[in-house]
Amino acid sequence: MIDKVILRYFAASCPLLLAACMNIGLREQLEDPAGANKSCGSDCRIFVTQANFNGNLGGAAGADQKCKEDFNNPRGSGVGPWKAMIVVGAPSRLACGSSNCTTGGAGENIDWAMKANTTYRRPDGTLIGVTTGASIFANGISNPISGNLFNVWTGLNSNWQINTNCSGWTDSSAAPGTSGSSTSLTDTAINASQPGCGTGNHLYCVEQ
Repeated sequence: MIDKVILRYFAASCPLLLAACMNIGLREQLEDPAGANKSCGSDCRIFVTQANFNGNLGGAAGADQKCKEDFNNPRGSGVGPWKAMIVVGAPSRLACGSSNCTTGGAGENIDWAMKANTTYRRPDGTLIGVTTGASIFANGISNPISGNLFNVWTGLNSNWQINTNCSGWTDSSAAPGTSGSSTSLTDTAINASQPGCGTGNHLYCVEQ
């Protein structure tokens, strides 16, 4: 009974605008009903894929899709905006053009996976580290990206510049690609070895 009284009062208060009053945010809800594409802001997650892949990832876009569809995706397989922490090279994905982006800072980033001055955590909430204004872990990390050991494709040098990357992550028969070690606290987290591009390795997936 009380609910009906409140509704009649509301309708009387804005009889011509009732539909508009009830449709606040309707467009956003229709476009993204579950908030699946909502940004993580300045407190985001990184996970390691359950699946492993050879060096033909389909470039940056293909690797991003593999992250999104992976079973370990904490938002749910197929849900959310994610980018793979790999470098392809200009004009595609790049972290730094100079060592640790010391020349141009974040201006050197091209479609990069991480954001500046952002806290990154594992899906269980464990702190990994906080990026600098250049969108990299230039000051190191507090905890490994994963508590389990995986070899992970990155294409990164230890200073966040580009290294070998299986012809831009499009060729499983090409020269080696650079991989990192997921349990490392040092720069070997992004540059530990250079396995053949036909080898199966995992991906670091960064929430957007």
